[in-house]
Amino acid sequence: NWTPANMSDVSVADGHISATFTQNPASLNSPASLTIDTRYVRSIVVSLMNDSNANGLDLYWITTADATWDETKSVHLALTPYASNYEKYVFDLWDNPEWTGTVTQLRIVPGRLCGGGSLSGTTYINYIRVTDGLFTPDVSDTEALPMNWLPLALALLMAVPSRLFHYCYIV
Repeated sequence: NWTPANMSDVSVADGHISATFTQNPASLNSPASLTIDTRYVRSIVVSLMNDSNANGLDLYWITTADATWDETKSVHLALTPYASNYEKYVFDLWDNPEWTGTVTQLRIVPGRLCGGGSLSGTTYINYIRVTDGLFTPDVSDTEALPMNWLPLALALLMAVPSRLFHYCYIV
């Protein structure tokens, strides 16, 4: 249910989204019904292969408190043009003062050409993940802990009687 802009031939196959850029910038908007609680989400990770001359990757968001798309609610990363492999790009968001409240929609711009010229080529997006920033397993990591392991571990730690810690510490 992501909506493309300035892209053609958008399709989903073989576990990724592919799209051909038609104009600079090219973007994908998530559905407007997200409920991302910024207290628990530190980063957004995008895995993509850039078979284009695009040299910038952007993330924008809107919240329940501010439904305007603008530069204050954005992060920009350098993108490797004509990459032959998937690369992970991490948008670290806790340092941004506008990353607050409940995020209702995301805009990923996998095709931005800085410095002039005409944007051309194709992008292949393997995944877009919302993470706590502490643990981001790779898709191929079969030994990975689930993304919600930290709150569970802390809850278990707090549930154990303090005398058990004391006993374990002495032994």
